[in-house]
Amino acid sequence: MSRSEASALEDHLLCSICLDLFTDPVSTPCEHIFCRVCITKHWESSSERRCPLCKTSFSVRPDLRVNPLFSQVVSQVKKQAQREDPLETRASEPQESKAEVQSETRSMKNMSSSEVQSETRSMKNMSSSEVQCDVCSEPKLKALKSCLVCLSSFCESHLQPHLTVSGLKRHQLMEPVENLEDRMCPTHQRPLELFCATDEKCVCMMCSVLEHKNHEFLPLKDAFEEQKASVEKSMSENRRRMLNRRQKMEEIRAVLEQSQTQAETQMQEMVEIFSELVENVQSCLDQYSEIVEKTLTKHEERAQALMSELEQEICDLEQSSTEAECLSRSHDPLLFLQRCTALTPPVRLKEWSSVIFKRAAFEGTTVRALSALGNDLSKTQRRVQEAELKRVQRCAVDVTLDPDTAHCKLILSKDNKKVHQSDSKKKSPENEERFSESCLVLGRPAFSSGRFYFEVQVDEKTPWQIGLVTVSIDRKQQVTLRPSAGVWAVELGEGEQYRALDEAPVPLSPRRPLQKVGVFADHIEGVVSFHDVDTGDIVFSFSGCDFTEDLIPFLSPGTRSGKNSAPLVITTTTVEEHDMSLQDRDGRSQVESATHPHKRFGRKKVKLATPPHKRFGRSKEESTTPSQNRKKSLGSTEGEVH
Repeated sequence: MSRSEASALEDHLLCSICLDLFTDPVSTPCEHIFCRVCITKHWESSSERRCPLCKTSFSVRPDLRVNPLFSQVVSQVKKQAQREDPLETRASEPQESKAEVQSETRSMKNMSSSEVQSETRSMKNMSSSEVQCDVCSEPKLKALKSCLVCLSSFCESHLQPHLTVSGLKRHQLMEPVENLEDRMCPTHQRPLELFCATDEKCVCMMCSVLEHKNHEFLPLKDAFEEQKASVEKSMSENRRRMLNRRQKMEEIRAVLEQSQTQAETQMQEMVEIFSELVENVQSCLDQYSEIVEKTLTKHEERAQALMSELEQEICDLEQSSTEAECLSRSHDPLLFLQRCTALTPPVRLKEWSSVIFKRAAFEGTTVRALSALGNDLSKTQRRVQEAELKRVQRCAVDVTLDPDTAHCKLILSKDNKKVHQSDSKKKSPENEERFSESCLVLGRPAFSSGRFYFEVQVDEKTPWQIGLVTVSIDRKQQVTLRPSAGVWAVELGEGEQYRALDEAPVPLSPRRPLQKVGVFADHIEGVVSFHDVDTGDIVFSFSGCDFTEDLIPFLSPGTRSGKNSAPLVITTTTVEEHDMSLQDRDGRSQVESATHPHKRFGRKKVKLATPPHKRFGRSKEESTTPSQNRKKSLGSTEGEVH
């Protein structure tokens, strides 16, 4: 700092009473600063308690407050003035005795021999090899300390004056660093010793009383510790977040692998099933094509035989006609009469007016072929659905009914597995879990992820509703049974009508009345499906569901005019071991899995690729042999000759 700058700063650090630099500065409640001795004497000499500057009156003598940062600034300014005018400083200091000087010299020597060595040993272990001594000539030695006053770095030998000379000992030393100018205030050329919390920047002592007046400050070390703790906390939080994200990545990768495996398995199953269906279609087509061909062949053979017979009779008649024509040209009566007796008509001529050749009857062949194919498709469909039922039954869970949720008209069994509806309300403890308007009861536990399955016996019971609800369902209002309200259910309603309670109810037509219904849910695939346990049919399936809450089973038994109070029963699911390879029940082996690879799942689309026959676009030699179970008597479709 230049002398003019120091003088400008000192003008701001003068006491308004003694007109000298502050000594032990204190502030009044009106935030004006004075020397403690000056303001004390001022109030003692006056009967009024007023501020000498703003004339603010105080009813009682106020407490004086000490500003440590301001005191430190004043002290630094005084030290700076002493360094710039050492003669004046020495003149103002009392003369020391010779003994005191000798004692101080001995202590300095002792310090130089011990402290310098310890500082040297410690600095050798520091990683400051990049910083070189600014005083050394080439080759430069490694610096041990940097001086913020001299703005230079010093090696072990050049550092000793800062450790032994009285004036240099007051300089601020730090670990060796480069670019010391960056650690100085560019405005006041003072070391950056404070951290302004208001502006979040490092400042010098002069900045704290000039540009940053009335701001909040922290020593650099305290601010460093505070910010370092904050950074370490942020680093720890970042590490935790990275760990969570890596775990999420692993979770997504695992789910993706499961999805890929499941997709490949499903594709394999579909290819096998549809290959079998294609084989069935091919076989059925070959079988009925052969029937049509045989019928037409017999019809053609019969037609050819009739035409051959007709041609023979025509030839005989033509020969007889030719002989008669030749005889008719004769003019000799004797010769005509002699030959006329020998002229005889053809024998064994058939009466063709009674012969009828009907066209072959092929109508209905396609219908019969489709009917036979439909039977095979139904068998395959039932087999696949039964296999699907066995698959979901492997996810069976133990579900019991929660009596705390049951409507007051519902009666539960002791084992909480059965529920039926009574005509009158029973006294039940009121709680937030119980349904007040809808005759429902929830099961337990609730399911937040994965797959689960349970079965409900519904035979001899009308009406009823079963399914799943979300945990946040409003239990004090009438429940709307549709997916948008968090309910996925099927019911047997009025008129013995089965319905799926979608946004618009969907009528259902099971093959026979339901006896036992299986309920399956898959959080990952977003599916809720209902199964006929006895037939294996899928009654209805809700797909594309977005489950954001836990799912809970629910039952709702009803009555019809006070009758049919039979219970709904949660049964125990029995899973039988079965062959997931879906082998055909009639003994036929699976479709050969040597199909050419699909572009993604190792399979190729199945298609009819048989060469054309010689008459109907197919080849008998290369057509698939019909299955034994389709060789049944289909009736003759030949044409008949009467």
